[in-house]
Amino acid sequence: MSNDVAHPEETVRFHRRLPAVARSVPRLRGELAEWVRARGMDDEHLAAVRLAVSEAVTNAVMHAFIDREPGTVAVEAVTGRDTLEVRVTDDGCGMGPRPDSPGLGMGVPMIGKLCATVDLGEGPGGTGTEVRMVFAAPGFVAPEQPAEAADPLHGVLAALSEMGAGEGFAGADIAALVDLLVPRMADLCSVSLLEADGTARRLSARVARPDGSVDAAATAWVMDFPVNAVVSPSRQAAVSGRTQIVSVDREWALAVSPDARRAEELLALGLRWWAAVPLRSGPRAVGSVSVAGRAGRPEPDAGTLER
Repeated sequence: MSNDVAHPEETVRFHRRLPAVARSVPRLRGELAEWVRARGMDDEHLAAVRLAVSEAVTNAVMHAFIDREPGTVAVEAVTGRDTLEVRVTDDGCGMGPRPDSPGLGMGVPMIGKLCATVDLGEGPGGTGTEVRMVFAAPGFVAPEQPAEAADPLHGVLAALSEMGAGEGFAGADIAALVDLLVPRMADLCSVSLLEADGTARRLSARVARPDGSVDAAATAWVMDFPVNAVVSPSRQAAVSGRTQIVSVDREWALAVSPDARRAEELLALGLRWWAAVPLRSGPRAVGSVSVAGRAGRPEPDAGTLER
């Protein structure tokens, strides 16, 4: 169980160690999220913590014990003034390439996009690996905040475009990604997978109302909306491997919709722009992440994302 100990400057500590096996990933993520939420972190910032910790723990489980029996992985968190520090450590032999990782496969560079700071080094006593992450907590003054964090959507989409995804997609990790993006950075997010025959299918979606609450009916509608029109940005990003950004207008809605009724329903979402970035497995695109925004949401810049 977690252990709370008072520390100077009002810090509080969480610590949990479990076997380094796949079933430990959601347990560690969930217990830490519950502990952090109980201390006042809002859902928008918590989504970044959940996704980054999930990736770090998954990496430890999949990379640190190759050709040996699984050891343990631990998550430790310490609250501070306006910050949350999280350390993920294992007692393995270090991390190496693992092509069959079941997570999103975004690795340390993606984690770095979600944190104020991230450091990777040896574990305590020189054994295993430690990932140290510092997050901005409600308050909300983060140390050493990267310049790009002023526009976090650019940072996250650029990292997705660069790092992409592995062959396996974990449902919990996709949910964490969607939670991170909507409504914090966009009004709509959908994740699509490219099948071997070249068709695409949606794995997840979320739409937020103007007040930020989840619109369940619109989310279900997006999940059901066909994704295989030739001009669909989601499919184009997956097929071409290049970022797609379009303005949402009637002409575009008619082009991507199977009929006029669907086009009107798409326009009724009130979106102004739609962006899709490819998810890669090595050099090959295997899917895409799409985000869209209403008026007032800054539109991503393709040049920035594809640098």
